[in-house]
Amino acid sequence: MTPLLRDLARLRGVVARRRAAATLLGAGAGALALLAAGAVGAWAGLLGAVGWGALAVWAGVAAILAAAAWRLGRLWRAAGGDGLRAMAALVEAELALRRGAVMGVVDAAHGAPVGTSPALVDLAARRAAGALPAGGGVAWAPATLR
Repeated sequence: MTPLLRDLARLRGVVARRRAAATLLGAGAGALALLAAGAVGAWAGLLGAVGWGALAVWAGVAAILAAAAWRLGRLWRAAGGDGLRAMAALVEAELALRRGAVMGVVDAAHGAPVGTSPALVDLAARRAAGALPAGGGVAWAPATLR
């Protein structure tokens, strides 16, 4: 694995962990806010007036938790096979690189077409690495993740 791919894999892990943490924090905050609204509604006597109010609060909490679990599942699957390719596309877009400059190196690492010269793949990897800022994956991260 080239240093470029290693840095992309490390960046993919950082981004996945941050997205998972944001999902969990958002779901926890939403569930707690809904439970607090239900508690205020019960204290004010609104849940007694509406027979299905307590059920609606708990169903909302369950829906929030189910949506968070679904999102975490999507993040887990995205961190798999195509995750490195998606991270290369994100880095290219963030740094305004030529489309396919880094993604081509990722694709070639997963199996270059028959007849492709290894020297050509190494040249593409060196060019892509030269176009990226120094500092590795952290310097390539989207501005919202730095």
